[in-house]
Amino acid sequence: MIPNTHPSTLVFKKGSYILVEDKEDPHFFIIQEGKVQLSRKDEVVKERDGHVFGPGEFFGVVAAMSNHSHIETARAITDVTLTAIPASQFDAFIQNNTLAAMHIMAQFSNRMRYLTKGLTQLTLNDSAEEDRPEDLFAVGRFYEESGNLSHAHYAYGRYLAYCPQGEHARDAGERMAAFTPHGKAVPYTIAGNKKIYAADTVLYAQGEPAEELYVIQSGSVKITKIVNNSEILLAILKAGDFVGEMAILESKPRSVTAVTYEECALLAVSKETFPQVAASNPQIISRLIRTLADKIWFLYRHLANTDLIDPVARMYDALFIQIEKNRIPVESTGDYTFSFSLKELVSMTGMNDIEVEKAVEKIESDPDIELTDDKIHIRSVAAITKQRNYYKSIEWRKKAFRISHPDMY
Repeated sequence: MIPNTHPSTLVFKKGSYILVEDKEDPHFFIIQEGKVQLSRKDEVVKERDGHVFGPGEFFGVVAAMSNHSHIETARAITDVTLTAIPASQFDAFIQNNTLAAMHIMAQFSNRMRYLTKGLTQLTLNDSAEEDRPEDLFAVGRFYEESGNLSHAHYAYGRYLAYCPQGEHARDAGERMAAFTPHGKAVPYTIAGNKKIYAADTVLYAQGEPAEELYVIQSGSVKITKIVNNSEILLAILKAGDFVGEMAILESKPRSVTAVTYEECALLAVSKETFPQVAASNPQIISRLIRTLADKIWFLYRHLANTDLIDPVARMYDALFIQIEKNRIPVESTGDYTFSFSLKELVSMTGMNDIEVEKAVEKIESDPDIELTDDKIHIRSVAAITKQRNYYKSIEWRKKAFRISHPDMY
């Protein structure tokens, strides 16, 4: 039994299992001696940095900090000595180990960008290597063709600001001028130290240089990715969440687009003021790491969803992931209302039109699901969990059969 109240030193023999995927353990670990191998059942995107960790490296942080089950299995491939730190002691650990905190944040930011890229490659066939300010023109075109002229106006304006001599500068200027009535000269109002944004306002677009992060005080924000004239909904963030935190962690253009889902009150923190804010409120660093951990956990689950072949299985699994993400007891017989519509659920899965038709028919005919224009309501969380487990068990059996009978595929 690992102590839950204070750090402890543990020794594992070669071949021992330290963590098991899908199991809960409120600890993260620092390797003192030896090597640990991490693995996952559904490895949809191969990890860029490999799976073998050595002295000084961390593992188990994502699950411990997000308060979810572990996303990987950890096994000792040599005799290993570890320091196990309870999640409850994380704040104290961070405040006394600034370098370790920065190492974790750098590791998390790299992993988030890599996983987001992998997700868009799988769902939208995106082959681009990096997001660039030049991509803002394509974002504007997408919104223009979708009939969202206020968002198109914003993207074209950002393109002209960052690429005034760009290949599409003249075209962007003409299009922006045509959409001027739809633009927002001042997209927010000031209330104390907060910025108040109306619903459906672009906070930033992918490809735009990052200048500040936001802390949501009230309301919610949609995070989307636009590639090849298609859009995928990555997340809906709520009060207490950080938005655009990558701006503080790395000097790269935005990899996603953020749009207010409803009226929002946001606290903006710039790169320049972040050190002072963190110094006066050291818990902001631990909050930021917890936010990153939660997003990484969600990305791994979202990636595993793309590996499901049956579109109906993907839809139920996508609902189940949202149930887990919002920490709703999965066996609850109570009801629950999601903060998104069926159309947005489809966007989360990135399925094509043929796949969507079959899946939507099943969702619409499910007696435990009630649909409105902008919300999905389920009458029993346990019923959705049961449906998800049923379809996923079929998927696992099919996958095992394909592996054992490769000559048939």
